[in-house]
Amino acid sequence: ALADALAAEATRTPLLLVVDDLHWADASTLEFIATLLDGPRELALMIALTARSDFLGLPQRTLQRVELGRLDTAETLALVGHVAAAGALPAGAARQIAQDAGGSPLLAAELTRTALATPGDGAPAAATLYGCLMTRLDRDSTAREVAQLAATIGREFDRTLLDAVGTLEPAALDWGLERLVAEDVVVPAGPGRFAFCHSLLQEAARSSQRKRVLRHHNREIARALLARFPHVAAAEPERIARHFEYAREMPDAVRHWRRAGREALGHHALREATLHFERAIELNARTPDGHDRRATELELRLLAGQAITAHSGWKAPAAVVHHARAERLSAGLEPTRERFDGLLHLAAYRALDGRPADALRLALTLLPVAEAASDDPALLPAAECTLGGLLAACGRHRDCLGHLARAVELCDLTRRGANADRFGHDPAALALAHRALALACRDDHEGARYAITAATELLRDRPHPRTETVLLCAAATAAHIRGDHDDTRTVAAAALSLASAEDIAERRAQALGLHGWARVQAGEHEAGLDELRRAVADWSAHGASGGGPLLHGLMADALAHTGEPERALATVDEALRGVEGGERWYEPELHRIRAGLLLRIGDLAGAHRSAGTAVALARRMRAGAWERRAGAMLARLGGASPVA
Repeated sequence: ALADALAAEATRTPLLLVVDDLHWADASTLEFIATLLDGPRELALMIALTARSDFLGLPQRTLQRVELGRLDTAETLALVGHVAAAGALPAGAARQIAQDAGGSPLLAAELTRTALATPGDGAPAAATLYGCLMTRLDRDSTAREVAQLAATIGREFDRTLLDAVGTLEPAALDWGLERLVAEDVVVPAGPGRFAFCHSLLQEAARSSQRKRVLRHHNREIARALLARFPHVAAAEPERIARHFEYAREMPDAVRHWRRAGREALGHHALREATLHFERAIELNARTPDGHDRRATELELRLLAGQAITAHSGWKAPAAVVHHARAERLSAGLEPTRERFDGLLHLAAYRALDGRPADALRLALTLLPVAEAASDDPALLPAAECTLGGLLAACGRHRDCLGHLARAVELCDLTRRGANADRFGHDPAALALAHRALALACRDDHEGARYAITAATELLRDRPHPRTETVLLCAAATAAHIRGDHDDTRTVAAAALSLASAEDIAERRAQALGLHGWARVQAGEHEAGLDELRRAVADWSAHGASGGGPLLHGLMADALAHTGEPERALATVDEALRGVEGGERWYEPELHRIRAGLLLRIGDLAGAHRSAGTAVALARRMRAGAWERRAGAMLARLGGASPVA
């Protein structure tokens, strides 16, 4: 959204964006800048970036690199003269500083300040940045202690936080801050706020502490932020995590890195979320081995896999590693309340990996855990929604309806936003989307429309784009089931627009496939088939197996309409192989399509068998829409229609 806003402004007036010290940027900032760099070339937007020479965090193809060399002797002497303007350097000191600085502007300035501050013959007391800083700080132990504590907080810091840590009396704290400002170590940055003049000065002050003292300071800062500044702790969990990590309080560090990852995931800052979860995994490995550590790793692996999958696909190598490790961990862990969220994510992974039957078995073990957790009311609707959705995917349309109705009934509408962030979707709206599809398969199209309308109203009150893409795809699929090509096209276009804007690859592929199918039905054969081909290609590239039977079925039906029965038959057979993992809700329709294709190529016996299989499967599923279609095909083949 920010990139779009800048691009829109750049169409009205030329803009210059300057980003300094890019080597310190977080993943979200780098992703934002990369988006701008990949934007339209015709925008009147100039981006100036500064970074260390070894920085490679952005695509280099769009950048014009300008190397800034070191200062020469004359330039260094001019800088020394400027810094020393208010004081007097002895003869020869400036040239010695220029020689020791080696062309570094920062070191030249600090050597000059140190020479002015130290008595003697004017020669610098040190020849390094660390030595310069400590030479000046060692003259006042209070200023040194303030600098060390402030540097542990960060480049910028608040006086109130320094006071809250409680290692210095207020008067001593104020005295130390005054000395640091006078020595040009820090500068005021607002009421009660200060900043180190350079990040290297901060690092020098921080590293001057003994390791034991540094760990103590980090621990006390983290505790002070949690106790006295809860709004800061809530907004910046990664800051708390980092202080606990430096304090070697690994369980606390893991907990806050996990929270930081969840916050980033909730804001769709996917690469940042991945880094936070993977840091938590690394630190979790340093905690004592046991069930708790393995349960924590399971949850973190699944969360990291979820973040990677969202931006790189299910088959991204890192996602495969995380999910494979999660599968191994889950085999040795009993479902408990503490492991509920992680195992729920594992069920979702198995479903998207084309194994809804495996996912269903796992979801069934979670239901009693949720029912027993009366003090966490979010668990039961999430479990019921997941269970109902998986039953629907497996073709158990009647069985799923009770669970989905219960999920909607149990949802605390005042907590829907928090639950959506926690579970990655709005359980009430998602349950209604699943219910709409199940009712459409049962030929209850009025009930399906009512469920879609109810879910739309919920999301209008509290938007959640990821859930909305699921709902729009469900609505488009329901229109496809009832044979309304125009409605399929309209709703699929809306789903495609939202999924593209939110970069939700699996929903984008599903929406594009439905839209292409509808175009073929409207006679736009070439354009529709092109969209279907792109949908299947995108789906394959993303790596998800879940949803494959529908996409391949749509492609087969479209190929049949365009007079390519042999290719259509190969496609529908591929779709039928895809149901072996348990995703059977579309299976009767696949057999009906196959029957029609076999009829076209003259295999009447095969067509009759496929139509009969379609009818039998539809009856077993209590799927009236599929039974009606399959019955019509069977009647066309000369058999008696099973529908009264």
